[in-house]
Amino acid sequence: MAEVRSIHIGGVDYEVHPFGAYKGLLAGEIVSTVTEEAREVYEKLSEYEREYRSSHFARYPLSSVRMRGWTIPDENFTTPDDDAEPYVDLPVSPSEEERFLVAFKHGFSLARVELGKLIALCVVTDENLLAWEEADTVDKELGDLGKTLLTKARIGDLVKTLGTVVGQVQDELTAVEEDMGKLRSAISQIRRKPQTPPDTRRTVPLVGTAISKPESPTSPTSSPTPTDGPGSTSSLVPDGVASPA
Repeated sequence: MAEVRSIHIGGVDYEVHPFGAYKGLLAGEIVSTVTEEAREVYEKLSEYEREYRSSHFARYPLSSVRMRGWTIPDENFTTPDDDAEPYVDLPVSPSEEERFLVAFKHGFSLARVELGKLIALCVVTDENLLAWEEADTVDKELGDLGKTLLTKARIGDLVKTLGTVVGQVQDELTAVEEDMGKLRSAISQIRRKPQTPPDTRRTVPLVGTAISKPESPTSPTSSPTPTDGPGSTSSLVPDGVASPA
């Protein structure tokens, strides 16, 4: 279960309410939209890093390069005219703070509305959300509340708020993934359970059907049928016909 969080915007503390099923679905839709727009942010960030590295360099003396264990061809080093130690200029990357500010700038510009809705979704109660759903105004209400919260937020509050919101959404979606994993496991076990083969034996009705059985001999010790032979009569002579003398 996700931990209880709160966010501070415009001097007001808002409790981040747990996600129900409906709220989780809405969050998933918003995150999908933000993810699509984040691709453009990554492109902008990559472009910024390329430009930064093409114009920002750090100078390293030969001894410093050897101490770091870097392998750099000798022809890349420059020897000063005053016979000082050779050096090499290497491009450097922007700091994490610089990269974050660039990503935040472009991300906020592209996904300002969606981020506002995501913040609003975290602080709105299920009761209000249900009322908006019944009035068919969920998207508008989330947009208006998100805009209000973003307008009140200071830049420092906003950075912390986005971190809290991202953590909340991540916890909720992780819980959903765990539940789906348990469901898949249960379904898999059901599929692997051996099935009982159908009973193909003939069932004899007990009521309503007469079953004929072959008649048993009147006596298990009855005499054998006479056969032709001296002093005997044929058992094949039809009734009413006299036997020969």
